[in-house]
Amino acid sequence: MGKIVIRDDCLAPGRYVYLDYHGKNPFEIVKKIGDEIADFFHVTSSQWGEDDFRWDNSDDPAKFYARFWVRKPAGSQYTHIRFRIRVQGQESQTTKEGLFTLELTGRVVTEFSARNIFLRTFWWIYSYLIYDRRRRTYIDMCKDFFQRFRTMVKEHYNLGTMERSK
Repeated sequence: MGKIVIRDDCLAPGRYVYLDYHGKNPFEIVKKIGDEIADFFHVTSSQWGEDDFRWDNSDDPAKFYARFWVRKPAGSQYTHIRFRIRVQGQESQTTKEGLFTLELTGRVVTEFSARNIFLRTFWWIYSYLIYDRRRRTYIDMCKDFFQRFRTMVKEHYNLGTMERSK
């Protein structure tokens, strides 16, 4: 059985967006993301998770790292949106001053399984004539989530334009 997989980067031509923060309570961002991710992206607890968390307080400043993922259905049985959020930073144990770097990335993933060459051919024709416009809508929806998420973090930490993309 063949499978057709189309992956579109939401932030093309770049792939990542970074937010840098220097100030009070940088570890608070990990708690905020964990508390609000389900409500923000409108997903259930099985559609998001934290697959890596590290906290090293053997030194001062303490270092932390967290990676979150979200798999949001896009409204089609063939397409979903994958978000990745990575936070890395350090926080002084005495003054609670520190820094973090937040990395955001996302993809729209379309998967179609076909049992034979005729179904795969039909899929490519259907995709070319109709479904590509719908995928474009999903990419725009993904970009909108990124902009709103970035705005939420900026407002919470009172950030100006301290961001970069790659």
